[in-house]
Amino acid sequence: MKHGTPQALRPVCREVNNAIGQIPNGAFNFGLYFQKWFHVSTETWKCATDYKKSRGSTGLDLRDNMEISIKLFNEKKITLSGKTGQWNCRETLVALKHRHEALEECVRAFEKLGYKYIKREVPLKTPLVIGLGNEHPTEKGFRFDWSLGIPVIPASSIKGVVRLAFLVNQLNKFDSLEQARCFWNNVKKRKLQGDALCLFGLADEKEAWRGKVIFLDAYPATLPKLKPEIMNCHYPDYLTKGQRGPTEDQSPNPQKFWAVDTINREDKPLKFVFRLLLHKDLTGRQECRDSLEEALKAALEEHGLGAKTAIGHGRFFREAQISPGPRPEPSVDETHIPREVWEKAHLTWSPGNQVLTASIGREKATCKGKELVPEVFHKKLFDRRKPVTARVQVELYGNNLQIVKIEPES
Repeated sequence: MKHGTPQALRPVCREVNNAIGQIPNGAFNFGLYFQKWFHVSTETWKCATDYKKSRGSTGLDLRDNMEISIKLFNEKKITLSGKTGQWNCRETLVALKHRHEALEECVRAFEKLGYKYIKREVPLKTPLVIGLGNEHPTEKGFRFDWSLGIPVIPASSIKGVVRLAFLVNQLNKFDSLEQARCFWNNVKKRKLQGDALCLFGLADEKEAWRGKVIFLDAYPATLPKLKPEIMNCHYPDYLTKGQRGPTEDQSPNPQKFWAVDTINREDKPLKFVFRLLLHKDLTGRQECRDSLEEALKAALEEHGLGAKTAIGHGRFFREAQISPGPRPEPSVDETHIPREVWEKAHLTWSPGNQVLTASIGREKATCKGKELVPEVFHKKLFDRRKPVTARVQVELYGNNLQIVKIEPES
């Protein structure tokens, strides 16, 4: 018996399906659409993000939910069977503005009680993946605010990463290895002490301490864009089936997932707004407050938020070092991130491979050749091969930072 082409259906009642239509149109909650209204293939009874099949004259396959969902979120028109669908986000933008205003009103109320307000509006440096482990028909979830339907970073996630950054900073201050081991063993046993216990609190079966810092959800300053990302299982027979070793003859199994792009709808750097409230008990403890702000900075710039941070996702720029100019158009084969300025960067020259290296802290950027180096540095850098200090502008191409301009210190 021959079967026809596998169809796509939406697992909701007929009335709801008719109200939505094949492609949603107009103003709607995109997060609810993503979580509940995806199509399911009658071939596999699963919700997929990629199908290798002919898409016909429409250019769309309803079972490829990733393509459709990203196009809808980025406000692109989708035409299917003569009908056009497009997300109208104007109401969402208004609702986002009201959400920020409501959070500021909440903050002002806490300030009247003596709380200190810390606010950071920080540009996103690498794509942000949030809620990847959430339950979802595709088995690759994403975190959207339930009422706004846009990406949001939960306060609990922010607190967890800031807490980790704080503990790592504390660990690095110990002079001896034995002291560091003792400190980290207590952390693993959930025995926090001192400033860590004061700031973040602790809860276990025996006792609970309330932290002195309130973390609020972080919302984008304006509406972001979504983009597809990919993870690849190179040895499926070895990792998922346990049949044989990790040999190179196994076919990779690429898996797509959603991510927040680093630019907004105006092709400018996307910023997230982070809000923290410090209890009045911390008013006279400047060192403790400084340590918290250092941890927040390290969490955003070094540790990263969301999933896939080990491969560079979820990092944020140092806000003061973003140039105010417009974001250049990216080329076809590279990911272009806004320019970053390093004050007092350390410049070194390698005559063997003709590579110039700029470093500041743990970050490094490189370029080939001598063309970008001002003449004032030539004698010391090239002839005497001594390092120099300069003002360096860098940009991120792919996974590498590249030097784009060098200036003498002002």
